[in-house]
Formats: sequence, C-alpha cells, structure tokens
Amino acid sequence: MKSAWILAAFSAAVVAVVVIMIMGGNGSGEVKANYAVSCGGNYDQFAKSCRPVQCGVFVADDFVSEREIELIRELVDFALKQTGGGSGPPSIVDFKSGAVSSGTKFVNIYKMLESAGMKFSEEGMAVYTRTTERIKLVVRNNTIGHADLEFASPSFISRIDGSKQALTVHDEYWHEHIDTYQYGSFVYTSLLYFSDYGADFQGGRIVFPKLDLRLEPKKGRLVWFTSNKENPHFVEKVTGGVRYAMTTAFTCGKN
Repeated sequence: MKSAWILAAFSAAVVAVVVIMIMGGNGSGEVKANYAVSCGGNYDQFAKSCRPVQCGVFVADDFVSEREIELIRELVDFALKQTGGGSGPPSIVDFKSGAVSSGTKFVNIYKMLESAGMKFSEEGMAVYTRTTERIKLVVRNNTIGHADLEFASPSFISRIDGSKQALTVHDEYWHEHIDTYQYGSFVYTSLLYFSDYGADFQGGRIVFPKLDLRLEPKKGRLVWFTSNKENPHFVEKVTGGVRYAMTTAFTCGKN
C-alpha cells in the first residue's frame, strides 16, 4: 500500500503532531492520522501496567463495513423502540450492562426483552461483540504494544437527535471534559461512528482544543485517544439530523 508521511509541528512546546496518511482502508485499523501530544498527568499512579508509549489522538477509516454498521444501528434502534429512548437529544444503549435510556431514567433492556419474550438479533450481537474486541486489539497495538486491556465502564452507543431540546443537565453532552476524571476508570477512549457528518446530521464534530483539532464523524471511522488531561475534548451540539457513535473505553487488565 502506498503511503505518504506528512510531518507537522504545532508552535506550542508541549505538542508535537505527526500526521500519517495512508491510502484506503480495509478494516484492519491501520492508522490514517496520528496526532501525538505530550502525556498529561502521571499514568504510573493509575495505569502503571498499561501506560501509553505515546499519548495522542489516532484515526482509522473504514474500520467496519456498511453491513456491520447497519446491523449495529438496527440493534440500537430496536432497543430504543422498546424503551422509548431518552427525553432529550442523547439516547444511550449500553449492551454490556443492559442500561438503555427511557425518558429521564435507564432501564435494563435484557430484563425488558426477557419479560416480553423477545431478544436481540444474534447476528447483530455477534457483530457488536466482534467489533469491540477488534477495537481493543487496535488500541493496544497502537498505543501500548504490550500488556492486557479490559473494557471500562460505561461503554455505550449514543444516538443524538438534533431535533430535541435538552431537558436535564444529563442531556448536555457538549461540555468540555477529561474522560479519566469524568469516568474514573478510563485510560483509553475510542469512538466508532455509524453516521456521516453533513449528510446524516449537522454539528456533532469531536473537538480537541489543545490540538486545535476538529474531527468529522463518518461511517466506519474509528477515533481513539489517551483519556488523561492531555486530551480534554467535547462534542459540538448536533443541530439537525441523527448522530450515531459507539464509545468503547479501556483500562488496565489484571495480567
């Protein structure tokens, strides 16, 4: 595969950015862009066994196929149809814990489906599970290169409806934050997109202020980053359409 290396440097002394451009994508998680930044905080204090070799933001395109996207979106829509979804713009589906938005609360979708004699598509759930495992492998290989990772909680899929208004503080997804501080267990965060910026929704880019970086979601795009204070970030308000994204986070494994 032909590739071109593009080197760029930010003027800020603490930030060095390397952008690696690769033509095409085959779902293997090959890095399209790598925005390196000096690690913030002391990873040895909370993630000694899986501390990153390099901190930054990484991008890979075409990580999943159109069919895989369709199957996972069908799972999400099916779950939210049963619960009614969230009252505000974001609705959350956490397949690992079973927590799904229902109005201003969460319900256990597995218990709900069991009581109704229903279940998720086996094909769709197999794709979801396989995809999260592939993400874990890509994150490990490109940021650590060794050590085990475990899934951190929460890991979830969000469906943001730009036609809805925020009703509670929990609907305000657009505030800047640091994942390690907000969630506690996050060492690495990944986002896999199931809809296209501009075509399926407006707004909704992920912004990393320290890097002056705005990334546009697109179907099959995988973005992952180290979760400590080197990477404060936020999502722009979705002003129209519907945005689907899967957040899968990782912490250090036991081995």
